[in-house]
Amino acid sequence: MAPRSRRSAAAAADVVDEEDQELAQGEGEEDVVQDGLKKLKFKQQLVGRPGKQVGVSDLLTRLKALLDELRTIDQEEAHRESLMPIAESLAHQSLLQHKDNGVRAWTVCCIVDMLKLFAPDAPYPASKLRVGLTLHSTWTEC
Repeated sequence: MAPRSRRSAAAAADVVDEEDQELAQGEGEEDVVQDGLKKLKFKQQLVGRPGKQVGVSDLLTRLKALLDELRTIDQEEAHRESLMPIAESLAHQSLLQHKDNGVRAWTVCCIVDMLKLFAPDAPYPASKLRVGLTLHSTWTEC
């Protein structure tokens, strides 16, 4: 990889600083629905498109951030409609059968927390649960 010029490195640092400021501003806001339910704030893509996949390090960071947020939501206050798109992404084959063990492990941990939030109605069909639970049996860190 070619070294960056001072100008491009400074521009990249400015972009990162702006993103950090936007995230910090959003952290103070509490997304609440009328009934006092918490909406999921996580809006990042977990599953890439053909030709534009999410890098492993970015994916690991996103999954960790998602898990941290899921663990702050109680089952009684979860806004299920905001959780469904992410729950569907977590059940995607590209995550469950990812070549990186860490991605698979973090994905299964997120699925376990989704199951807790959706209980007793699982957001996944039985076939997806079988795959997820098979993977989960190898990792007990969740």
